[in-house]
Amino acid sequence: MASGSSNAAKRWQQVEITALDPFRDYKHAIDDHLDNATAVLSPFHVVKLAAQALDEARSRVQQAPQATAAGLATRSTAFRRSCEPGPRTCPTSKNTVLPP
Repeated sequence: MASGSSNAAKRWQQVEITALDPFRDYKHAIDDHLDNATAVLSPFHVVKLAAQALDEARSRVQQAPQATAAGLATRSTAFRRSCEPGPRTCPTSKNTVLPP
């Protein structure tokens, strides 16, 4: 029986790469018991995590206030007209006089 367990131990020490899911305890077990093995994330979980990150980014972009070209033109035109000749006051801050 002892020789069987030593053969098993030798085989476990030959493991070079292990594919895991993101659960940390699996990584800790590999580090504790398989000295020569490198733990990598399984391809399925890589794609799953990338898809989740992409969905979160897409959601943030869709929820962000969006400026339209017409809205920007309207605001910049109003700003320019308010700063035309005459007392040059800036609409963004009250009582601010701009130099001529």
